[in-house]
Amino acid sequence: MVRRLTQMQLSVEVKMLVQSKQKIYTLDEYRELEETAEFRNEYRDGEIVQMAGGTIDRSQIIGNIHAFLKYALRGKSLYGGKNVSTK
Repeated sequence: MVRRLTQMQLSVEVKMLVQSKQKIYTLDEYRELEETAEFRNEYRDGEIVQMAGGTIDRSQIIGNIHAFLKYALRGKSLYGGKNVSTK
């Protein structure tokens, strides 16, 4: 007999499987893993949880775009007619 699950039931069962296999890390293990991690994580009571946000490369790209736009738009009217200082 094949059991058919709705999308919601399948989602709940997958979450339960993932949660039951969660490894508990020591603080030393976390620190060692964090040295080579591509993404930023945080340590919560033995669990390693990926933090919101991007990679270091992504942050550098966003910073470069911000600097370029700030320089390129200096002195331009951005707010409907009045020049607002961008300094």
